[in-house]
Amino acid sequence: MVKGCQRRIILLRGTGSGMFEEAYFILKPEKAHLPEQMMIAEANRIVEQNLLRGGRRERSTPQKPSGKLLAFLLGLMSGSACLGLLWLFLG
Repeated sequence: MVKGCQRRIILLRGTGSGMFEEAYFILKPEKAHLPEQMMIAEANRIVEQNLLRGGRRERSTPQKPSGKLLAFLLGLMSGSACLGLLWLFLG
């Protein structure tokens, strides 16, 4: 059981989104002293921003190529080389 733990939460209902109907925001303890109107304005800004992007997250860094892709390409090239050598020697 947890004792003495208090969390401040902002709940936004009726966000106008087709993807979600409620949004919960859990405040950081060091920001809990800010005025309520400021916190609600920030929560609304975050909801609006996500509505504009369609709920998709933007990646901050480009995605690196997968090691599986490299392994597949190397296997494909080595298999092609083996078939080419077989064709050369047997044909």
